[in-house]
Amino acid sequence: MRFIALIVVTLFSFSLFADPLDEPLKTKEEPKIQADPLNEPLITKEKKEIKADPLDGPLNTEVRKEVKIVEQKYNKKNALRAVALSALFPGAGQFYVDKSYFMTYIYPVVEIALWTMSYNYNKKGDDETEKYENFANGEVISGAGYYYNSDTQLIEFKEQGVSTTRYSRGLYKFAKDNLLDEYEDILPFSLDDTNTQHFYEDIGKYNKYVFGWHDWFNRYYNGSGFNWQTVQKEDNSYAWVGNIPNDGSSSDYETPYSAMRAEYNKMRAKAEDYYSNADWCQFGILLNHAVSAFDALRVTKKYNQNRLEVNLPKIGLDTRIYNSKLVPMFTVSAKF
Repeated sequence: MRFIALIVVTLFSFSLFADPLDEPLKTKEEPKIQADPLNEPLITKEKKEIKADPLDGPLNTEVRKEVKIVEQKYNKKNALRAVALSALFPGAGQFYVDKSYFMTYIYPVVEIALWTMSYNYNKKGDDETEKYENFANGEVISGAGYYYNSDTQLIEFKEQGVSTTRYSRGLYKFAKDNLLDEYEDILPFSLDDTNTQHFYEDIGKYNKYVFGWHDWFNRYYNGSGFNWQTVQKEDNSYAWVGNIPNDGSSSDYETPYSAMRAEYNKMRAKAEDYYSNADWCQFGILLNHAVSAFDALRVTKKYNQNRLEVNLPKIGLDTRIYNSKLVPMFTVSAKF
């Protein structure tokens, strides 16, 4: 919508002449003298020039009214408010400044999409975490082999029907104690006694906790002990580095291996990937807020600058009727 406001400033002076047809000339001694309507008006007094006070009078009142209209119609946008709105909710500052700006509606769409993706990735990560935790020590497996009998607190062997979890603290403790009896120069053990996040991280990450995996124990325990693989140090002491399989398939073993542990680590890696994607979505959300805030500042400056350029006054000549007279005057107009 375009409004035109006229800021009228009277720069010319005008004269009011005594009209004999309107105001008869009176004297004390002389009779009234009337102007002949068929002739020119009789002028008996010197012309008196009357100037309109630019700061007073009806004309100036109109000027002030028109100036007030211009001030009210020119609605300058607050840059700080626009930035704050977009920082809180992307696109809100742009909506406040210019509803027709297309990015006004892009920022909130991106915001909603990123929050949705972040929620979904976190949900998938939680589901995968629940799976690998259940895989480790929540699900009971059956078969043959050594297992830790919690009732007798002994390591027992069954040809079939053994019921145990894939990771057993009992198996781990038995192997650890057996190892410590022979070699003290090893990394300290600090496996949590409860199912904490550190517990589930440690049993997959560190080789020193491999003893508790069921398939590892059955491969390296020979019924009476373990065939530890060690290295001799400079002080002639020995340090444990691994185990030799009890089935004689290898005479050397560099890295403690467990197929269950390998599968477990794949599941943990998958969960971590989901959580990592969720973190990237959160980063995208922060970035969207920052970009929207800076863009709101740019849009506000551009909006105010364009409005100011459109409202630059135009000076011209015009005439107005004032007190039944046609008065010449300068005009200053602004469009917006």
